[in-house]
Amino acid sequence: MKLTIPLALVVLVGVFLITGCERAPLDTADTIYVGGDIITIVDAQPSAEALAVKDGKILAVGKRA
Repeated sequence: MKLTIPLALVVLVGVFLITGCERAPLDTADTIYVGGDIITIVDAQPSAEALAVKDGKILAVGKRA
């Protein structure tokens, strides 16, 4: 079964927020996604303004700043 990109992004963000990870400085990110709907599937933080990714791994999720 192929996941659509938005669903895959939701799953990745949910895993990140549930399991946590060591945060790297945002200036080391390959890509920072902003300006779209980032749904986290976590009740405490149901959405985010930005998502930073490096080497296919989520570095940070949260406010655009």
